Amino acid sequence: MKKVCILFGFIFILIGCNQEQALIEVDPVESKDVDDIPFATFINDEKSDAKEDKKEESNAVKLEEKRITTAKEKNSGHDDKHIKEKKSETHSYMRDINKRYKIKNYEGDIHTLKYTGKYEHSPNDTNLWVSEEIGETSHSTMHEDEDGLYEGVIESEYWMVLPYPVEIGTTYEEYMLNNVYMEITDVGLTKQVTAGTFENVVEVTSIYSGEDTYISYFAPNVGTIYTIDPDGEVVFELLEIMP
Repeated sequence: MKKVCILFGFIFILIGCNQEQALIEVDPVESKDVDDIPFATFINDEKSDAKEDKKEESNAVKLEEKRITTAKEKNSGHDDKHIKEKKSETHSYMRDINKRYKIKNYEGDIHTLKYTGKYEHSPNDTNLWVSEEIGETSHSTMHEDEDGLYEGVIESEYWMVLPYPVEIGTTYEEYMLNNVYMEITDVGLTKQVTAGTFENVVEVTSIYSGEDTYISYFAPNVGTIYTIDPDGEVVFELLEIMP
């Protein structure tokens, strides 16, 4: 009987020790409500997404402002009402096919452009022009439609050089071939170049690749008469119009 009591006492001691050890080992850490964790995370994510969206929107606005800043600078003297009211008369800006045009290009070379006929493989009665100095290998093209005036080369591309309608604020964007944003920045101008003085001249500001700005001038029934590059250098000028 004494041995049994001793045995039970020993067992109770072991149980007590184990319970105490269990209490010591299961020291609970501070718990967090699991429902609160994803909620807080979502709030942070939404704030982060909102910041990113705002940043992207801001960048897009800055890019658009960059494209048109140069174009707008030249109109700083016009108020909005004046800009809306100032429009050019309706003209064709195609070259007169009954005349020849002596021009100086961006390389400083002088060419006399002569009409040689229609180009059947391009739209809208495209006119063919050839340099008298170079010959038949120098064909260029010109045509227009309701959207604008185009120039190009045979068996290759053509591109817009003057968007229609001819009025301040008319724009054109193309990012596949030339990566260009262009805008009509003035109309009804009088412009003097080597070939003479022209009326109803249109000014077009073109921004290439978001940074290189060219300014061109177009006269009715003549086309381009003058172009300057980002450095202010003349890269195209009409020198003479001949029968």
